[in-house]
Amino acid sequence: MSYYEKVFSASSKLPITYHKDTNTINRYVGFHLHWHEHIEILYFSKGTGIVYVNNVPIQASEGEIVVISSNMLHAMPSKLPNCTYHCIIINKVFIDNILGDKDIFFKEHITDIRVINLYEAIIKEMAERGELFQSQAAAYCSLLLGELARNFAYSERNTVSMTKSPKQKLVKKAMAFIMRNYKGSLSIEAIAEYIGCSKYYLCHIFKEVTGQTMIDYINILRCSQVKRFILDENYSITEAAYSSGFNNLSYFTKIYKKYMGILPSQEKENMMIGSTR
Repeated sequence: MSYYEKVFSASSKLPITYHKDTNTINRYVGFHLHWHEHIEILYFSKGTGIVYVNNVPIQASEGEIVVISSNMLHAMPSKLPNCTYHCIIINKVFIDNILGDKDIFFKEHITDIRVINLYEAIIKEMAERGELFQSQAAAYCSLLLGELARNFAYSERNTVSMTKSPKQKLVKKAMAFIMRNYKGSLSIEAIAEYIGCSKYYLCHIFKEVTGQTMIDYINILRCSQVKRFILDENYSITEAAYSSGFNNLSYFTKIYKKYMGILPSQEKENMMIGSTR
């Protein structure tokens, strides 16, 4: 996961990506703070989840939806109660073809049954992948976007500053620099010098916009990469730590426990247990 998520490849034919994830006491499924130009829609089918959209916590219960509009900073905490959620990401090009090439920002928390029914129709097509499922999913997606635009869009006057404020641009630039350099030595001074402002101003604005200190952000990013290397790439804990910017293993273990809720050795154990079930 990166600060700017490139969801669709150049060869993508289907304008939707979909996945389902479950959080348990032994498996954390939160995602790191990032943004992308596409629209992301989360549906909680079990339990309760919290999604931060531009640093505002949106809590959704079973049967409810969270909409993340284009270019919004968003994250889900790693430490969640037991929950299952579905994620649909709709390609910006497809959105522009349906709604026109203009910025539309949607209300984040939705419980409307019409929207939920359309969402469930999309995930049914994407999960079952039956004959012509791409066409069916895209058709339902068009209806969903129309429903959101008609009944759940913020007025234009309230959207101008939501993603284009100077403060958010500064923070995104800092996040981009961090993402490119987190594997090596990284200091607040170096980030501030790249941005062209004092480190004190940068730290203040970063915390204001994201709700995190820059140190927290860097550590969470590094820990998230460690987790991905352990679970998806089958790295050893040492390999994962060094590949993610940690150069002191005892410090790494303490930081991982702080931000991810479990020791990295427990992460590895949980992966082994899950693979044998």
